[in-house]
Amino acid sequence: MTVSEIKSAIRQLRPQEITHLASWLADYDHALWDKQIAKDFEAGRLDNLLREVDIAVKQGRTRPL
Repeated sequence: MTVSEIKSAIRQLRPQEITHLASWLADYDHALWDKQIAKDFEAGRLDNLLREVDIAVKQGRTRPL
């Protein structure tokens, strides 16, 4: 199925179904992001960024959220 076909199918959904689909898609997208972050963390791709954060915290350049 192509993206164009999916878009066409979505246009045929009722508003309630679109809301449900949008919620599911957001959850799915977040899960993919979480998996990618975990994969990058395990591979050490975030090490430099984490070192920069540690330095910023030690230098007092951060504030509580």
